[in-house]
Amino acid sequence: MDDIICGQGTMIYGSYSPDEDNLKPKYVGEWKNNMRDGFGIMRFEDESVYEGDWIANKRHGKGKLKMIFMTPEGEKQHMTYEGQFQNDNISGYGVMIWSNGDVYKGEWENGKRQGRGQLKFKDKGWIYGIFNNDELVDASLNQIIAKNTKNVQAFHEQKEDDLWLHPEIIEDEDEMY
Repeated sequence: MDDIICGQGTMIYGSYSPDEDNLKPKYVGEWKNNMRDGFGIMRFEDESVYEGDWIANKRHGKGKLKMIFMTPEGEKQHMTYEGQFQNDNISGYGVMIWSNGDVYKGEWENGKRQGRGQLKFKDKGWIYGIFNNDELVDASLNQIIAKNTKNVQAFHEQKEDDLWLHPEIIEDEDEMY
């Protein structure tokens, strides 16, 4: 009879060597029927890390993903996403923060900005609008708010399955997000 992995456990992928342990992909978390299923943390070979929910070996549910990558100039960069995953893709509501300080909060589908969202540029302000296939498409709903103008905060009103972004005037500019 084959052994079936279930419960809490650790899997180091590839041939194991204690000297190379930190370089190997590694999963620590819940297992069901030989698959990552439940809460777990996966460290990838490129040093990216996913921490969150899994179903049948796929990221699914709420999670946080820190991605590490090299620029064409050879500089190590990162971006962090926290939010919903569906079928191993960034999908649903989530927040992406890039290493340069830019932030996107809003809806995603298959790893692309899709639907309502807001984009904050590190030193330039916010854009609110509708995105389609990672492109801003509805300029009529967009507002660009310069950093040094009136104090503005975006807050989210969650209605069952519908998310809408509302700008509100507040007293403290440091409370932007």
